Amino acid sequence: MAEKETLADWKDRLDPLSPMTRKVRRNFLAWSLISIAMGWANLVPTKIQAFGLEADHIEPWKLLALLGAIVLFEGYSFALYGLIEVRAWVRYLDPEDRSRLAMLPTEAQKQAERESAHLPGPRLVLDFVLPLMIGLAAILSLFYRAV
Repeated sequence: MAEKETLADWKDRLDPLSPMTRKVRRNFLAWSLISIAMGWANLVPTKIQAFGLEADHIEPWKLLALLGAIVLFEGYSFALYGLIEVRAWVRYLDPEDRSRLAMLPTEAQKQAERESAHLPGPRLVLDFVLPLMIGLAAILSLFYRAV
């Protein structure tokens, strides 16, 4: 016999990204915004001091290449995690497979229906596509600056 699904279980599935993927997305967006600032606004440090070490002669193209590699890695990680979770989320919201909703108590069914009535398209754009576009802009800004 199938277990009864609670409203909390249903709400967890309404969010397309897990906390781990959200952290990866946050890091990806942070590195992307730093890259955009360095690429388009020409904010390249000339001196770096950290842990008692000092670097005076920094070649900007090396710093931009390192930043580009970080953005590519973070973007790949986010795309991989996000794609897996978004596919599962879309499959879960499939109208043909909503029989699980019938296992909820009546009041919880109504609340879950209201909360899941949104279109997945805008949510996908905001949570998944927009961050990838920002990352692409970051890579382009670094390439523009390096050339």
